[in-house]
Amino acid sequence: MDILMIIAGVLVLILLGFWILVWVRKLQFDVIHRNLLELEDAYGGTVKRGGLASRPRYSGEYKGNKVSVSFSYESKKESKHYYLAVTMQCRSPVQFTVLSRDWLAEQADAHQEGKKTKAIANGKYLIEVTKAHLLKKIPVKKVEQIIRQLDPFAYILIARTGIIMERISEHLVRDTQFAVLSETFEQLYQLQQVLEKR
Repeated sequence: MDILMIIAGVLVLILLGFWILVWVRKLQFDVIHRNLLELEDAYGGTVKRGGLASRPRYSGEYKGNKVSVSFSYESKKESKHYYLAVTMQCRSPVQFTVLSRDWLAEQADAHQEGKKTKAIANGKYLIEVTKAHLLKKIPVKKVEQIIRQLDPFAYILIARTGIIMERISEHLVRDTQFAVLSETFEQLYQLQQVLEKR
């Protein structure tokens, strides 16, 4: 009888601990949801959320360009990260990626620097292209100025039809505040303008 009571007590504690974790996550996502609703109020669009403890996401428009904000969770043996992703519609004549050296150092795949890369922002970031001659088509100085405004981030992928920026976030509530996201939108818009005018 005593063993059954101990097992029941342990199960109750486990369930209580699980419930507390879900509740804390729900509270965090509630605040993020409210932050994203400020984007909806300012720029239109919609905030979607699948359920009680689901991650909210935003999609809308900024200065005529489709934008979205979402976040994901990555767990590795050494570390756990939330990634905040911001996308913006763009028409770029060249596809390239801007990579954080710090983020690259955490990745399992070895990354080779060479003719297809160019260091910018005092070596903190790398511009990477698929073919070396494409580096000449990128307005590196103007891109670097914008990159400094967006710092820190893990990577920015510039494709022919859009931009994806992922930022490692240790404070999702702060990083999803209206002032932070609207400034991110503006910097991505400036990047898009530089690229489209090439």
